Amino acid sequence: MDERNNHFDFDFTPIGQAIKKAREARGMTREELSGIIGYTPRHLQSIENNGQYP
Repeated sequence: MDERNNHFDFDFTPIGQAIKKAREARGMTREELSGIIGYTPRHLQSIENNGQYP
């Protein structure tokens, strides 16, 4: 990621909550989804719960 993409004034929390809701609706664990999308389960947890930049 280059320097211009390191700072965001955007709240990613609703996106993380939507990902979690969709994942849970499909009965998937974080581990299963992380294997599909290529993120670690820990990173996925941060996206879902803390609104971390995906």
